Amino acid sequence: MARQTLESLKQAIQAIEGATSTVRRVRVDSGVEVLDDLLGGLPRPGVIECAGSLGSGATHLAAQMVASITSAGEHALWVDTCASLYPPYIEDQGVVLRRCVVVRPPAPVFRWAGWVTEQALRSGCFPLVVVDVPSELATQRVGYPWARASEQGGCTVVVLTPRPLRWLPADVRLLCEGESVTVTRNRAGRSGQGGVFRRFA
Repeated sequence: MARQTLESLKQAIQAIEGATSTVRRVRVDSGVEVLDDLLGGLPRPGVIECAGSLGSGATHLAAQMVASITSAGEHALWVDTCASLYPPYIEDQGVVLRRCVVVRPPAPVFRWAGWVTEQALRSGCFPLVVVDVPSELATQRVGYPWARASEQGGCTVVVLTPRPLRWLPADVRLLCEGESVTVTRNRAGRSGQGGVFRRFA
């Protein structure tokens, strides 16, 4: 009797969680030649970690992705948790500002930024969402909610972080240094990982 109850419980859990994923995953052109060469495009839906210290070029790389989306007539969202984004700079990179929504969560940032990002991803209004992760938010377990929300909204989230976040369930991990990018993980698509350096500027 107990064994039968256990099997029934397993089946119920599988039904709730979804035994098979119905999410259609594709790769789309990023508009950044080096990324398309290395990755075969951006995962959609998917989570991209773009790690790099201040001045590493991570923001520049994200701006190029946003420029591609907005130039194609679509909208992007940038969650500027560090209040460091300078709109004229990203406009110089080709971003169409009227199609780029910039959100600066109120203080305390770490309390609101995760929620703002999750809701934006789930809405499906933005094919690309960029979020700058401050040190306070880096300690929060927001990764899995973001991954689920990106699946629900069918979009890509680019997470800018000063260092790799092992708890982030990233489909792609990029490491920026100077004007070079290394693919340290690529869950699907063409392989471009393992210490490959390319110029993107």
